Amino acid sequence: MHACPPLTFGSHHRIAKCGRDQLLLLVWRVGDIESGNYQRSPLLSLDQGNTSVMSKDPSRDPWDLIRAHQYEEAVTAYDAKLAAGKEKWPEMIIANRATALLCAGRLPEALEGFSTANDIHRQSRATPQSAPFLESMGTVLWLMGHRSVAKELYRSAADGIRFGTIAYADIAGGVGQGLLLWYAGVTTKDRNATEHAVDYLTHLVKKPRIKNWPGPLAQFVIERRAQSLLPHAQSFRELLRDSFKTDNLREVIEHAKSDVLTRRHLVQALFVLGTKHRKKGDEDGCRRAFQQCAQLEHLYLDQEWYLAAAEVGLFPPGRATVRDQRSRRSHSRSCQGARRRAG
Repeated sequence: MHACPPLTFGSHHRIAKCGRDQLLLLVWRVGDIESGNYQRSPLLSLDQGNTSVMSKDPSRDPWDLIRAHQYEEAVTAYDAKLAAGKEKWPEMIIANRATALLCAGRLPEALEGFSTANDIHRQSRATPQSAPFLESMGTVLWLMGHRSVAKELYRSAADGIRFGTIAYADIAGGVGQGLLLWYAGVTTKDRNATEHAVDYLTHLVKKPRIKNWPGPLAQFVIERRAQSLLPHAQSFRELLRDSFKTDNLREVIEHAKSDVLTRRHLVQALFVLGTKHRKKGDEDGCRRAFQQCAQLEHLYLDQEWYLAAAEVGLFPPGRATVRDQRSRRSHSRSCQGARRRAG
């Protein structure tokens, strides 16, 4: 195994001590969610992940290049936008550029981009309690092998939502951050991080907004921990039936091919299912779920897709996970042994 490259994002390391909000379809102010007044942040509103937040002319939008898997061309196009200096929200151009870099597998540069965009938001008077790219930073760090730092970012994101230093979250109140911390804790066998995530999710389950997606995934994770909240453990088929209107996974996958929202929700659901299998010691089941997740066409904004795809060797581009490399070596040795026996 190659040694992890050193962290090079300088002063942005302090971001690990702040939180961030979940960047999904929309970003919601936590106080408004609490009061039932669902107001989204105009600065971070996305159109189902299909277009850039900056574009008024889709035909000229570099995000279309990302959608066409022309990542290097997208980076160049965003460079041109930044050089022109005419963007109202340059931090979003920087973040979109970082997404293109991430898709291209240029992880250190993607990290620098997300970190810079995150810093700009934290320093902005318009969004002083926003850290919208902290989660992306954590995911890139995880992919680079810096798992301890990534865990701290995920933990800071959850704590920021819970204790009010982060003003924006997903419409379920910040469930996404807890799910990522739970995955990181389970995967690294970090009991403290795992329990911290479950405690955070249990806190959110008590809120009325938990009925909104991805709230049902929090209920699926915590199982019997709070009997007064969840009288019985929910199966994945029950989750599918309640959230996708059918308990047939193949039907959901088929529908997800043409429906962006269903696809994004299913990416999260399969990611959580895989993590749950891992927690129970079922690595085969974990890998199956991650494989199904990674085989869905992703829309470049879902951290769960990157993590699942990396687990099964489908990301970063042209690279395989250590587990895949070992599996291939084992398979090769088995084939050689079989040929010798046949000879």
